[in-house]
Amino acid sequence: MSVRSDAYSTCKYVWSSPSRERLKSVIGKLQASEFGYLARGQHAQILSFLVVDQKKTELEKKLQPLHIVPLEDEDRILLSKVHKQLVQLNMACIAPLSAELPQCVKAVDPYRKFKYELPEVPDGDILSEEVFTKMTTSFLEHPAIKVFLQSLQSARIKMTEDNYIEAVSIFYETLIKAGVNDAPKDIINIMLGQGKNSLQRTIARHITALTCIRASLSVLDQLLYQAILSNKLPVLDENNIIDIGQMSNNLVGNGLSLLYQPGKQLFMANICDIVLIRSENLYLPLGQLWQVEAVHREYSQEYGSYEELALREIDENLNPFGHLLEPM
Repeated sequence: MSVRSDAYSTCKYVWSSPSRERLKSVIGKLQASEFGYLARGQHAQILSFLVVDQKKTELEKKLQPLHIVPLEDEDRILLSKVHKQLVQLNMACIAPLSAELPQCVKAVDPYRKFKYELPEVPDGDILSEEVFTKMTTSFLEHPAIKVFLQSLQSARIKMTEDNYIEAVSIFYETLIKAGVNDAPKDIINIMLGQGKNSLQRTIARHITALTCIRASLSVLDQLLYQAILSNKLPVLDENNIIDIGQMSNNLVGNGLSLLYQPGKQLFMANICDIVLIRSENLYLPLGQLWQVEAVHREYSQEYGSYEELALREIDENLNPFGHLLEPM
């Protein structure tokens, strides 16, 4: 078993969870409005809707004459309960980090940048206690957690909470800026130019592990969010792929760019979406997950509306940066 396979099992439980249908209805209603459009740009799953609701007045001033209808109280409570349970799951998955180095916890929180205080609400019910525990136990075997603990023991690294937040944020943004088909030069230089036991390499290994943990938590949260909305992941295949661009295997992970035509099943991809790709031209393993990292929407007379996607492969640990852990 792997983190990925246990995440699949967790998603299957979500399909039959007590509040799933009502939650799906609420999100569907919101997505069909200006509210949903604004939430889509937050890339924070359930929290996106709560953040837009909180910033309603501020957004209306910036986007006049837009009027945002606030969430109904019962919908806000429902969304808050579900997000609360996802946050609890995230925290349980990083329990060793909290125990060994509490000042690094905020750095790996996928929702850290959002200044949102959840109201007092009961716990959510999209995950049973048994499923919650099984998913947590699986994630605790994530290789990045082991690398983190090893690097912590092999060097006396003294960093404050703010240091960790800044280091992980900069490292993550550096990976994203380089794109799915390249590895940042600074990372290559550290890997190839520094001894494995050097202080610089150890610190890099330390921050890399935290970045991978954060990325994997984000993928887990995204999978659970998509499981609320649908029993199937969106599929990119011969029916909607127009052209295959670059495909790479680099020091960060596997990347792919392609053009596709939005259709009824996959109307419009969004950053962070998890998709399946099935193409005879790519010879990809069946069931391999990919995450959308960048979207460029275009129009041509030949194809009409189409999108250029940059995608990064998700490994068995839900890690889009899995190759980094190997040489580090």
